[in-house]
Amino acid sequence: MKIIKLMPLMFAVVIMLFGCSAAKQNGGNSSAKQSTTAVPKKFMQRDDYSCIITNNGVTKTYHTTGIYDLYNILNTDKEFLSGAHIKDRVIGKAAAALMIIGGVKEVETPLISTPAKNLLLKHGVKVSFDKEVENILNRNKTGLCPMEKRITDTESLYEIYNKIHEFVNE
Repeated sequence: MKIIKLMPLMFAVVIMLFGCSAAKQNGGNSSAKQSTTAVPKKFMQRDDYSCIITNNGVTKTYHTTGIYDLYNILNTDKEFLSGAHIKDRVIGKAAAALMIIGGVKEVETPLISTPAKNLLLKHGVKVSFDKEVENILNRNKTGLCPMEKRITDTESLYEIYNKIHEFVNE
């Protein structure tokens, strides 16, 4: 059963401040903190988390914007993604593809693109969000997010991953 539920509207306002989910920053370095405590419900109101992943009672927080943390986890600790619950500030199609490849079971976000939502649901991932948009924009809101632009017409998870790999390693 595919369930879509809405989170409080104020998260959508917070996400507007953070821009593109695939903007290149921090040289692609992953910065995770690990904890076994419960994930705070209002984590998105805090500036210090871009993504929180919980699996088997272990919670890890990430601070790098964009797809870098997901890409790095997928390539170094894929087992942690398998069956995980992810809270992310923005989910575009590229992030959604990485989550699916990693075996994520549930996602929550204030802002999701329609292509990301459809891709996640197609692969049986439970999706919760505040606001759905046609596309994720770049940080300046002058066009599509760079990563989303590269994969707009790509449907294959394999091809999406290859385009992400090229982007991250530029």
